[in-house]
Amino acid sequence: MLDPFLDSFGRRLATYAKTPADKAGVFQVTISAVASCNEEHVPNRKKKLTLKLLPRDNTKEIARAYFGRQSKIGWILEDGTCSLTYGKAKACTVMLQWNVEEKPDMPYLEAIDLKTLDWNP
Repeated sequence: MLDPFLDSFGRRLATYAKTPADKAGVFQVTISAVASCNEEHVPNRKKKLTLKLLPRDNTKEIARAYFGRQSKIGWILEDGTCSLTYGKAKACTVMLQWNVEEKPDMPYLEAIDLKTLDWNP
């Protein structure tokens, strides 16, 4: 339980989400999927979805990460056979990276993988 605590309350995720970084980061946080992307600074936002990254359910988000509808995370959500669904918070281990490729002058935090649908290593 130490890693999720440090990621959320120890500010590891907040620090990573504040400034673009070269390396991907893996964080144990509570996520809540949103079936849209309403952020105008995210390129191709109509083709993306949102993950709210939370310290725990029913709290203010630490950050938001975006991912493509046709990505692995998008497929997990659409599959319907896993425990991850839209609008329902779930503890997960998520891999994030800063996307500076699509629009270099407006980087955004991208969710690139769900390592596990829990906090087990």
